[in-house]
Amino acid sequence: MGRTRLVDRLHQLYPHLTRQSIENKINPDDLDEQPSKFSFFRAFVPYFYDLLRKEGILKGKKIAKKKFRCWCVGDPHLDNFGVLAQLRTGKKKQTFFTMNDPDDGGRGDPAADLLRFMTSIRLAKKKRIKHGKPIKKRLEQVMRLYRQGLESDRWPTRRKGVLKLLKDRDVKKKTRNDIRDKMIEGCTPKTDFYEKRNGKKRLVSKDLHTSNYCIPQKIRKRLRDLLQQEYGQRYKKKLRDLIPYSKQNGGSGGLLQYRVLMKRKKNTKQKWPKWLVLDIKPEMRPGLYAWYKTALQPRKSTSMDPELIRKRTRKSLRIERGNNSDYFTRSVVIDQMGPYLLRPRWQGQFNLSAREIKNDVHLMHAEAWVLGRIHRKTIAKPKAYRKAIRSKRNKLLANSRTMSDLMKQKYGIVS
Repeated sequence: MGRTRLVDRLHQLYPHLTRQSIENKINPDDLDEQPSKFSFFRAFVPYFYDLLRKEGILKGKKIAKKKFRCWCVGDPHLDNFGVLAQLRTGKKKQTFFTMNDPDDGGRGDPAADLLRFMTSIRLAKKKRIKHGKPIKKRLEQVMRLYRQGLESDRWPTRRKGVLKLLKDRDVKKKTRNDIRDKMIEGCTPKTDFYEKRNGKKRLVSKDLHTSNYCIPQKIRKRLRDLLQQEYGQRYKKKLRDLIPYSKQNGGSGGLLQYRVLMKRKKNTKQKWPKWLVLDIKPEMRPGLYAWYKTALQPRKSTSMDPELIRKRTRKSLRIERGNNSDYFTRSVVIDQMGPYLLRPRWQGQFNLSAREIKNDVHLMHAEAWVLGRIHRKTIAKPKAYRKAIRSKRNKLLANSRTMSDLMKQKYGIVS
């Protein structure tokens, strides 16, 4: 397959994007590092599942039986986990470790989730994750921690370093600054979302790819009406600032998003943040839809219907975050615009990746454990599935190598 045909295929999987947006996703200029096979893998989630389907890697396999189907996260990889600061009704803001994006979730084969996570480890730079041990040993450890997550909610406390820091009850006791100070270099909380300019609070856009798109008045009105409907009880109708932006990298690359700044009403209790920063992100069908194109397709998980997308994202929030899902994170359908995810931006939130945790490779173990715990919540026969994963671990290792080689080959064509 030549470059033109491959880009055509990527465009077919992303019909809502322009061809230029596809090219920008292949070679983004807003990455902290040079474009690589790993950034390509991150950016084109449906293409991974498209290759998985075409190669027939999991088709008819013991670990991909219908009885094991459960709620999957859709896009697990090394850089898609983080520390979230959440505010629940009537309670203080809490920090906890989980998946970053709830809008990729859907019902599917958990083995495909695990295989994508293992492939991301193979595609990452070796210095990020090896630290003196062969990649096979690292992946065996990952599968072992994944099975522990399938077995119970008990955090793997025998591990040290990042695992010890991220242990649920410890994280909730610590302030966000404590977590920031103890994290290894690179993992800094998101700060400075807004600043004072000309005597007024305004959003900071220096870290965003702000779009040249001028927001029409009718769009502004729809967004204002929606935010008033969702948060009007505690926040003023007037938007203090609204900016459009678009990322080039990652699964949401090329999508036009909005960031808004709102101010709390005077009669609202002070436990609610005085200034609220919200991201308004368009929602699409999850990348795993490409895996079900010819397989037995759970329609609700892959539908483009806005209402079904909204329901799917809400279910992902309940499953992936449970009681930690906060008051402000919501999935909505905006009139004549489609489904959107509303999510707050707090100081104290930050992504975690093995690239940044240079002295502690146990981060990927924590991620594997979280992935197993999420799967366990909805899988019908976790014990049988755990046994199947254990018995087929060598096959999974080989499959992850196959998918890694395929992604390397495809990136070599387009780069």
